Amino acid sequence: MKKYCAQANSGAVHEHEFARHRDGAPRLERLVHAKCLLAPILGRFHPVGDCAHAIVEQRSVDEPCPDIKRIDQLAEAIELIRRLWTQAPADYHGQHYSITGAACEPRPTPVPPIMVGGSGEKFLLRVVARHADWWNYVWKGPEAYAHKQEVLKGHCRDVGRDYDAIEQVVRVGILIAENEREVERLKTSPGIRSLNDIQLVGTPAQVTEAMLGIVKQGARRLTVNFADVPRPEGTWLFASTVLPHL
Repeated sequence: MKKYCAQANSGAVHEHEFARHRDGAPRLERLVHAKCLLAPILGRFHPVGDCAHAIVEQRSVDEPCPDIKRIDQLAEAIELIRRLWTQAPADYHGQHYSITGAACEPRPTPVPPIMVGGSGEKFLLRVVARHADWWNYVWKGPEAYAHKQEVLKGHCRDVGRDYDAIEQVVRVGILIAENEREVERLKTSPGIRSLNDIQLVGTPAQVTEAMLGIVKQGARRLTVNFADVPRPEGTWLFASTVLPHL
């Protein structure tokens, strides 16, 4: 189990990632193969994790940064970082970022996959289609997931990208308890996270069925967060009753 922290505009979101395949590779290689997350934070794009080697930053973090502009910056940042990872010296001249004769040493081998998270249909998913190795999606039910997949397929057709080449990473917020009575008790228990951030509520059997459905729909990796953190009971129950079936 590898723990990741992805920063958001208003704070930090902590996730637990349960790998579906354990290959026993050395720690650094597991990280290199794991992911490079590019997160837009006040106009800055940070590769997160030990495998990342570069940070692309706006000259002024106080500059107004509308959503569309930030998505354009994200697309350029990915192009620039890939250039740094594969060429030395590297040149890149875009609308937002420019480098000449830059070096990123040591260059990663192999080049890490880049994961882009989001579900905006007009702009963000187009960036996923053009640039992402992995797509991170927050699960909001099977119908919504299927719809976003179809939108992504359309963007892939438009840009000439193989939809199946993009690995889908689905994040699911979970409230899990031994039985229905305990589920209902936890819903109103002090310290439980808002159910607005929790998409899946149920017993181990119900959670297992839903998670298998997500995998069947196309998820290659799953990240989960639990409503009862920092208490460990939900995590333990998931690990012992649901994870073995995934």
